[in-house]
Amino acid sequence: MDQKISEAMNDKAITAGKDYSLLSVIELMRVYRVGAVVITDPDKKPLGIITESDVIKAVHESNGNVSMKTAGDVMSSPVICLKPDDTLENASILMSTHRIRRIPVAKDGVLAGLISYRDLTEDLRKTYYMLDEIIEDKANKDTLTGLFNKGYGMEQMRYHFELTKRITTPLALYIFDIDLFKNVNDTYGHACGDRVLKTISHIIKNCARTVDIVSRYGGEEFLISGFVVDADAAMILPERIRKTVEEMIFFYEGKSINLTLSAGVAMWDESIKTPDDLFKMADKALYQAKNGGRNRVVLFK
Repeated sequence: MDQKISEAMNDKAITAGKDYSLLSVIELMRVYRVGAVVITDPDKKPLGIITESDVIKAVHESNGNVSMKTAGDVMSSPVICLKPDDTLENASILMSTHRIRRIPVAKDGVLAGLISYRDLTEDLRKTYYMLDEIIEDKANKDTLTGLFNKGYGMEQMRYHFELTKRITTPLALYIFDIDLFKNVNDTYGHACGDRVLKTISHIIKNCARTVDIVSRYGGEEFLISGFVVDADAAMILPERIRKTVEEMIFFYEGKSINLTLSAGVAMWDESIKTPDDLFKMADKALYQAKNGGRNRVVLFK
């Protein structure tokens, strides 16, 4: 918890003067729905704090007659203050040590806000939520290319498959394979091969739509699943990717390398019963593209 208090505090703390009647303070709590009011002097310097517990205690001690009591009579004082640059960890320690749930925050002696136990727990919850997102994101990503990994890509493809049966908008599945990639590794080394994979991944990701799921299936193979209008529309994306790779000149250690890739495309229709069937169709189309001379896109028919 090394975050600054300024990142989590409520900068609109409700204040009252020392001479305010306790009834006025209670009304402020009711109107603004807050559990504490900070008591300040005319220069907005914190003098004390009145919490719901202080009010209950005052009512009990006076047998319910608080009409004559002022804020100064009831407030907790001297007040513990923190600075905006203090850490949330420090706030947590003070709250635990003094058994309090709220601490005024002052900058140069002037009230700047209020930090509460709820603020601390809310900030901690957000931190853990963000951490969970980061961990989940890393678990679903391929470490080399930054694309989704095979597991996530296949999971989303299966989800898309179930969805397409309900919305009747065809799902297109694309499998890409870098042509003669083994020759790149054998000739220029695996460091060059990794650079090629990163470059191709970048091209595929940039060409794909934001709604498409782009993943590295394994080795030099990539997978995209997304919804299209018809077969003609399904061929636009893979052709764009194929042409972009074909026209690119890849340089490595002063040498230029021409790269191409092939793609197999399969489209869902009501005759296709399982996601695995759709994948096998796209894989067969890729096989046809390879056998047909590479550097081409084939739609399964």
